Amino acid sequence: MQEVSDNTVSLYFGLHEGKNADLEIISRAAIEWVNSIRHSAKMIDPSLDIRVEFVNAHEGSLSINTILDWGEAQLERLEKIKHPRLAKLAVALAIFLMIDAGPASDYWFGSPDELELSQEDRKLLNNFLEEISRSEELKNSNRNFFNVISNDKAVSFVGVCEAPGSPPAYSVPSSQFGERSGLWEQEADPNERFAERVSDVVLETPDLSNEDRKWRFLDIATGKRFTAKMRDEEFVNLLASGGIEENLRMGIKMQIQIRFTERLVDGEWQSLPSTIEVLKVTLA
Repeated sequence: MQEVSDNTVSLYFGLHEGKNADLEIISRAAIEWVNSIRHSAKMIDPSLDIRVEFVNAHEGSLSINTILDWGEAQLERLEKIKHPRLAKLAVALAIFLMIDAGPASDYWFGSPDELELSQEDRKLLNNFLEEISRSEELKNSNRNFFNVISNDKAVSFVGVCEAPGSPPAYSVPSSQFGERSGLWEQEADPNERFAERVSDVVLETPDLSNEDRKWRFLDIATGKRFTAKMRDEEFVNLLASGGIEENLRMGIKMQIQIRFTERLVDGEWQSLPSTIEVLKVTLA
């Protein structure tokens, strides 16, 4: 088992015996987890810019092992308040928050976690979680995460570990995926549904800011322009670091996988432009 540190964390998928995870679904779920971490860090301190670095993955029960990089200047700030581990736990576990449940620690996640914390550290963690729980963006990421992972029937539970090989600090069984994705609410309102498609587009306006990015595209097939929130963090990070042989400019042709909400209007399903998100980018 790897030693627990203040910046290591693993997203852990338990698998049913003899089953293999769907890599595409796991990747999309991991993207939502990263979105949740970013939103949570901003709720702790709006100036924080956190990077989630992929280290490796273990098979069997699938573990995606990462390092949370706060940056040197920001790490100094965290050291001054002496709880970088608690900040790590708060942002990594935020994907499981039941935001409407109330502030009692046992109810942040719907049931007690497995963390061994002193009374003082528990209080500090709860303070972090209370700040994080105010984020509407986080609520959407949480629902999207469980909506995505519920499509992989090989997954028996999902959790977060402080290090590869360590027991999950908290986990959710697959029997709760539908409830946490908002599936029951969707069934109560059959006039809305999620949809996905792959589109060939031309990039018109990119955005590499640290805010919730909206990029502007031209759909080649329809000739229509639209904006979408960029959720492919791997593509953005590679582009920003020069890891992709393409300058950030207008007119880049690419293929994107998008997700959006559709609403039933007069017997026809119509997409809601404000809900469009880019899950995956492939350069043409």
